Amino acid sequence: RRCEQDLLRDWVELALESASAGLWDWDVPSGRVRASRGLRTLLGVADEPQSLGFDRIIDAIDPRERPEFLARLNEQLLSPDGRIDVICRLAAVDGTLRWIRSTGRVVARDIDDRPIRVIGQHLDETRRHELEEHKRLAAERLHRISASAPVMLFQLTVHDDGTVALPFVSEAVAVMTGVSAEAILAEPRTLLERVHPDDLAGVRESMQRSQ
Repeated sequence: RRCEQDLLRDWVELALESASAGLWDWDVPSGRVRASRGLRTLLGVADEPQSLGFDRIIDAIDPRERPEFLARLNEQLLSPDGRIDVICRLAAVDGTLRWIRSTGRVVARDIDDRPIRVIGQHLDETRRHELEEHKRLAAERLHRISASAPVMLFQLTVHDDGTVALPFVSEAVAVMTGVSAEAILAEPRTLLERVHPDDLAGVRESMQRSQ
């Protein structure tokens, strides 16, 4: 029976590691955290016992984010539902900073309603944050280029159902149409409404061909 439990635990940990995730069980009074292999590996203590000090995890958090992380964690621990959802940058054993999101909930309290046991999971969201930062920088570069260009630049998408999406339009659109970029982004069809009626059919045909 014990072998079956160990095998099941190994399968679960393997699945979690494949998903860059892991489980943890925090005994609040003792300050000990029982962590799965994924989190221990991230901290460089994979070969140590499963139980590690809560301070060991806190020390790995980026010092710039540590106070806000602890304040948010304490606030959630004391909330009525005891649900935890915090994110921080954590220094991995290889020196890189990893974006780690932890979610969980309080499962036991003492007679004074203070949390004494919290369980949850962590997820490595570094890749998602890197992609978001890449998109943000690309958008900034596009904005700088479009701001200095003497022509109107835009990205227009026509969906199969006929709806129009306009993810981007340069500020020059205000000079050419008399409508601000913000207004056109909010209602993309405004751009088509500024096209001369004699040219509208050709514009629509061109849009259909470009899909």
